[in-house]
Amino acid sequence: MTYNRYLILLIGLLFTSACMSQASPEYLLQKDDAGLRQKYLTETASKAKSALSNADKHYSDDYKKIYKEEYGQIEEFWSGTRAITTAAANNYLQAVVQKIISSNPDLKSTDVRVVFSRDWWPNASCMADGSIAINAGLYIFLRNEAELAFVISHELAHYYLHHHEKEIKAYVEKINDKEYQKKLRQISRHGYSVNQQLDDLLKTMVFDSRRHGRDNEAEADEYALRFMKNTGYDCNAIKTCLQTLDDIDDTTYFNSPPVIQKELGFSSYPFKESWITKQSSIFSQIKEDDSPESKKESDSLKTHPDCEKRILLFEAHWKDDGEKRTSFLVNEEKFNELKRQLFYEIMEECYHEDELSRNLYYGLALLENEPGNRFAVYSVVRCFNRLWYLQKNHELKQAIEKEDRSFRPQYNLLLRMLDRLRLDEIVSLNSAFAARYAQKMKTYPGFAAELDTLYNINK
Repeated sequence: MTYNRYLILLIGLLFTSACMSQASPEYLLQKDDAGLRQKYLTETASKAKSALSNADKHYSDDYKKIYKEEYGQIEEFWSGTRAITTAAANNYLQAVVQKIISSNPDLKSTDVRVVFSRDWWPNASCMADGSIAINAGLYIFLRNEAELAFVISHELAHYYLHHHEKEIKAYVEKINDKEYQKKLRQISRHGYSVNQQLDDLLKTMVFDSRRHGRDNEAEADEYALRFMKNTGYDCNAIKTCLQTLDDIDDTTYFNSPPVIQKELGFSSYPFKESWITKQSSIFSQIKEDDSPESKKESDSLKTHPDCEKRILLFEAHWKDDGEKRTSFLVNEEKFNELKRQLFYEIMEECYHEDELSRNLYYGLALLENEPGNRFAVYSVVRCFNRLWYLQKNHELKQAIEKEDRSFRPQYNLLLRMLDRLRLDEIVSLNSAFAARYAQKMKTYPGFAAELDTLYNINK
């Protein structure tokens, strides 16, 4: 530990000349409107009360159980840090929403609440009470405002068409169906392979619900096109957005993924190839099966229909009417500015939710594409400190994901590395990393505190 102590003391000396002077951080995190969040929370609670009191008298216990769970999750969404209610982001989003609603008389009485969320995964969702969340993890991949308008229109269509209520009704009726109940009783009488039979019955039910879900997606696309036609937005954005969704797992927000050997390799502490060397059994638990049946089953389990099919449906319904349409109706500059801001918000949310492998990956990716970015440097040092603490307390596995074929190669390398790092290696890596950027970071708010943490780790 002597080397690391010396290194931390050296970093501390660099801070003595700057401790009285603090420069602005690379990015000021969004400050949420607590009043707006509380307003939405109160409205959700009111809708939950109404849904429970008006539950269908047939199978009311089943309906109430579902409503309690769903509305509980929505209330958690408003109570936590996921929803972005800051004025800058929210005002822009509401302007786009109003462009759609004001152009479509059918939507003028809608009571939806549309917000951005800090969630990293590329998705948007319409909840039971009409709350619509546009994940930052989807927004950062959108090319223009018209694509955002399609995403909003699609979720508005789900709410307008009462898809959620219909899905709940179909589920409750299914589990209470006499034939379904009969099969359950028959299975319960067997003294062997009960779990397998229950799995098979559940799988049949899942396939059926997914089929209805896919029908709903197609209908929502159709209505989204109808809403888009009335706005003046370029309807071709539907096609480009679906194309993005189809291969979003193969794209990155940045031009280049992080090269972790470069970002975490130092002359004072060289990168160890053993951290990322692939072992022959690394994917041994993932079964390969290219049979037609397994492909059919895999396709059936998709939440959304294949985007290529959705594009074909769009092309069948859309004929360019020659009317002048545009990719931006509200504010192109704000659209692009928000993409950058929301990426930072994703990083911060991942850290606070202990999704540390993603937090670290995003920080290294930011450094790869913007060398010396101080927010990224601060994030990486802070993340390594947190990783050390969790590993010391045997809690690391819940904060890092496991390798998966669906992940990008560089992310899998980072996951492999995090799975193999020892406590002393985490400290040495972080010390060398901090030393590389010490001069640049000496006035960055919060960085000195992370160095103090790193120093105390070495005691």
